[in-house]
Amino acid sequence: MKGRIIVTLQFVLLVVMVIAPGRKNVPLFSLVVGSTLVVIGSLLIAISFRALGDSLTVMPESKENASLITSGIYSKIRHPIYSALFLVSGGFLLIKMSPTSLAVFLTLNSLLWYKAKYEDEILLKKYPGASEYQKSTNAFLPRLK
Repeated sequence: MKGRIIVTLQFVLLVVMVIAPGRKNVPLFSLVVGSTLVVIGSLLIAISFRALGDSLTVMPESKENASLITSGIYSKIRHPIYSALFLVSGGFLLIKMSPTSLAVFLTLNSLLWYKAKYEDEILLKKYPGASEYQKSTNAFLPRLK
């Protein structure tokens, strides 16, 4: 039930982010940088979906027979889809530059951070290798060498 509430809120916030009106006369620089973030985030989502394969689910709880994915993009960051959504929502914030988009950006990113923590707890209980994976792999950004 908790997972369904989180996912419902996440999708509502994403829809509001996209359809909320923006400010008029947004600087060209903000439009270019914002659009670039949306594109990069969208590509990262596609890469992440592909890496998950049959294990893909929108729920923080993994599928019944899913395995812990630690290869590909998941060898660099544990939650690349959430990282991508941070980029996409930041992009829309720059494109729209409105109080509504700022409120949605802050709320959505707080929710995604919470969802990642919740998902990590679930994975620790389900997969023996999750603890070592979480210790060796950052949640949202790759480790600097």
